[in-house]
Amino acid sequence: MSPNTSKLSPRSKHACGGGLGWGLDVPGSSFVDIGGIAEPRTPALGTISTVPKENESSELSIKLSDAQELFVLEWGRMSSSWGINRTMAQIHALLYITGERYTMDDIIDRLQISRGNASMNLRELMAWGIVRRFKRPGDRRDVYFSDTDVWQMFARVVRERKRREVDPTVTALRECLDLVRSEPKTEPVETYRARIQALLDAFGLLDELFRQTFMDDESIKKTIARILGLVRD
Repeated sequence: MSPNTSKLSPRSKHACGGGLGWGLDVPGSSFVDIGGIAEPRTPALGTISTVPKENESSELSIKLSDAQELFVLEWGRMSSSWGINRTMAQIHALLYITGERYTMDDIIDRLQISRGNASMNLRELMAWGIVRRFKRPGDRRDVYFSDTDVWQMFARVVRERKRREVDPTVTALRECLDLVRSEPKTEPVETYRARIQALLDAFGLLDELFRQTFMDDESIKKTIARILGLVRD
C-alpha cells in the first residue's frame, strides 16, 4: 500500500455510540488553505466513521451508517454554500440525524476532526441555540444533543444570520445616508440618497416580515399554523 493510501482502522467503543466502528484514516492535514484562510478539508464518502448499534444486523447497520454519512456530508456541503462553516454544519447534522447524545470524543471519532475544531464549533452551535449540552449523573464529560423541532431550528438559524449579517448592513446603510444629510440637494446627492433609502426601505420590509414570523419560537409556530390552515382549507 502506498504512503498516500487511506486505510481502515478500528475505532474504540464509546458510551454514546455502542459497538465497534470502522472509519478511514486519511493521512495529512485535515485543513486546506483557500485564499489564505484555513478551511476544513471536505471528507470523501467513507471517511466518516460508522458506529453501528449493538443488537442490530450488520447489514442494517452498514446501510444506516452509510445513509447517515451521506446526510452529514450533504448537509455540510449545502450549509457551506450558504456561508456556514462546513464542520459546524456536519456536527449539527450528525447530532440531528442520529438522535444520539454524543460526547466530544464521540463526535471527534465519527467525523475525524481535531479536538480544537470540535470544541470551537460546538460552542458556536450552542450560541446559535440549536445544540444543547448537559452532564449525565456521575459522569464528568459533557454530552451534546440537537433540537429535533425542524421549524424552531430553522427559525433560530434565521435569527442568528439576521443578527450577524443583516442588522450590521442596515446600520452601515444608515451611516452612509447620514454622511450626506447636510449636503446640498444636487442631482448626484439626491440620486445617492434615493438609492440608499430604497435599500433601507427593502430591508425595513424584510425586518417587519422577520418580526412577524421569526422573532421567537412562538411566532414561527403561529405562522406555521396559519399556513397549514390555509393548505387544509
